[in-house]
Amino acid sequence: MGAVLFDMDGTLIDSEPLWQRTEEKIVASFGKVWTEEDGDTLTGHSLFDSASLMIELKNLPLEPEKAVEMMVANMHELYAWEGVPWIPGAQELLSDLTRAGIPTALVSASYEILVHDVCASAPEGALEVMVTGSEPNMRQKPSGDPYRLAAQRLKVPIENCLVVEDSAPGLTAGQDAGARLVLVGTGEVPGIPAAKFDSVGQLHLSDIRELLA
Repeated sequence: MGAVLFDMDGTLIDSEPLWQRTEEKIVASFGKVWTEEDGDTLTGHSLFDSASLMIELKNLPLEPEKAVEMMVANMHELYAWEGVPWIPGAQELLSDLTRAGIPTALVSASYEILVHDVCASAPEGALEVMVTGSEPNMRQKPSGDPYRLAAQRLKVPIENCLVVEDSAPGLTAGQDAGARLVLVGTGEVPGIPAAKFDSVGQLHLSDIRELLA
């Protein structure tokens, strides 16, 4: 039996607009302006590095750890108030996989509270295992360690797992772990062989069965 290991941000959920609003709110609390162009400079960075860049760009009187705490708290509030911004088709795919008896996990470098928010709003029986950026003493993506841990928790050999990602670091992690690979979204990752779909909503149960065969 195989399993599917999903990345979170940009793969299953469209969280970027909420991160932009979060950054705007924090910067505005110090009387400064945060633009979409400013937000673009943080794309692809870890949360700690993003907080550090935000502080540097706007000369904020904050420590990075405090900025991270504020960002996570605000995102948690947005998920609670507005719901998790699922990419169209993502929940339907998770439901189909659950009904088919194919186990799924969520693997993200995001903080545990935010990953838990997403897992809690997933269809019943889906994403019952999560690996987060809060795991102690673990290298994060592009290391394959997070995906190896997810496979271990699902009790499925990593070579029988399909990693679904939207970024080069994530695909690199999946390749390093020894999993099968799917790239979703409009980006390209040269040099890493992966099945390509425009969106997770374009990925169907029949595709996954074929990729896991």
